[in-house]
Amino acid sequence: MTIQPQVSLIISVTEDAPGLRQIHEAYADAMTTAGIDCEMIYVLDGHMPGSQDFLATVQEQDPRVRTLSLARRFGEATALMLGVRQARSPILATVPQTPQVEPAEIPRLLRMLMEKPDLDVVVARREAVGRANLRQSIRRSVFAKLAALGSGLSLSDLGCRLRVFRREVAEHLDIYGDQQHFLPILAARRGYKVVEVPVSPSTITSRVPQSARTDVLRLLDMAATLFLVNFVHRPLRFFGIIGMASLALGLLWTSVLVVQRFFFDVPLGDRPALMFSMLMVALGIQVIIIGLVGEIIIFTRAKDLKNYFVDRVIN
Repeated sequence: MTIQPQVSLIISVTEDAPGLRQIHEAYADAMTTAGIDCEMIYVLDGHMPGSQDFLATVQEQDPRVRTLSLARRFGEATALMLGVRQARSPILATVPQTPQVEPAEIPRLLRMLMEKPDLDVVVARREAVGRANLRQSIRRSVFAKLAALGSGLSLSDLGCRLRVFRREVAEHLDIYGDQQHFLPILAARRGYKVVEVPVSPSTITSRVPQSARTDVLRLLDMAATLFLVNFVHRPLRFFGIIGMASLALGLLWTSVLVVQRFFFDVPLGDRPALMFSMLMVALGIQVIIIGLVGEIIIFTRAKDLKNYFVDRVIN
């Protein structure tokens, strides 16, 4: 008979890095020292012979370790969802391959979730260190403010991928692309209670600086996530606001040109403003129609869409 562990650590391996041994020992020692019965699920995102050979050796020595390997690179979100489906514990934790916080902080977050049944998701927030550069601080602040503005959830470190949550949270979330960065926002949208806890940053490895291209892609992912959070069930509100603004601006501009033509004898034949204003009107109408089509699609599939969960039934 298989004994169910207390928690499942899901480690997505995205690079065939030689430092996996040190990282595994740090995570394993932290869980052993804390006395928490766990399973460690490593999900290899693609063909990684070095990591696969190392984990095969570790599995022979440590029964807590399980390894899953994807046929090719599908992305970290896919790897995490695969690990979630294979996990056997009621409490799950997503742990990055490159430690972002001290491994000893993981058991603290796990115990917090175990001891407080009213919590659903615990998110780690790395405390600022003295050597953090200005670019990192600005990036973190900008992303946090945009997320709070779009979702209403105040999180100051979306870049930290250490998250602890209950199994039912994962069962109600489907993430893809790079949405693993915004898992707390998606969980809060479902009605789950999310808290952020300060933790000590890792000293095992130094942070890898992100490029400007990565920042742009992250902003696009955030825009897509916030759109799904706020407007996926109400597309007309999003497209309607844009369409009405364009339509109103086009009508106002056209009215000004007509008044100038009839009352001030200003010719329109050589003015591109008339065509631009008419294009604004046409654009506004088209965008509104797109929103209406979206509403029709949502209406026809409303019975299959569930964006809530029942916390308890009181008779």
